[in-house]
Amino acid sequence: MINEDKIRKACSSDRERGFRLLVDSFQEPIYNYIRRMVVSHEDAEDVLQEVFIRVFRHLDQFRNEASGQGIDAGNPDDFIFSVEVRDGLF
Repeated sequence: MINEDKIRKACSSDRERGFRLLVDSFQEPIYNYIRRMVVSHEDAEDVLQEVFIRVFRHLDQFRNEASGQGIDAGNPDDFIFSVEVRDGLF
């Protein structure tokens, strides 16, 4: 089960630890989502890697949203999806 508060707190206090928690928590469901759109496993793995590279680049935005400083303090999966939509991956 995903503990969203734990992820938010980790992202606020330790960027790398928070990112690891995001990956550990969301890697499988995001891969499954991507796999429905991409034919090969290898391509899905490439897209998944790109997703998390982009999420890492935008992690400060999530930390700000989590502290109530962002436009919407959404949950981690909403944040990940919003990064991908903004960057045009999904």
